[in-house]
Amino acid sequence: MDFALQALKTFAALGVVVAVLLGASFALKRWGHRLTKGSDKAWIHVVERRYLGPKHSLLLVRVAEETLLLGLSPQGLSFLASVDAADTSPLNRAEPKEDRS
Repeated sequence: MDFALQALKTFAALGVVVAVLLGASFALKRWGHRLTKGSDKAWIHVVERRYLGPKHSLLLVRVAEETLLLGLSPQGLSFLASVDAADTSPLNRAEPKEDRS
């Protein structure tokens, strides 16, 4: 009987540990992004990210005062272009109008 009681205590302790780990995993998935936000004084900011496919995307990244367009793929990160700050303003991001003349 002593062995059965000891085994029950061990499995109960194991269940508590597993429950705590699952709870922590859920909390990090739900609220963990708040912990990783950069401060306003950070040197690197991801301005925008556009997904092109399951594992391919374009990143518009501001490093200090320079804005860079980067390509991200399974092969790695590629520098595509340097973008002027004026080109990244919301007014300049509108779709180009067709010329009706």
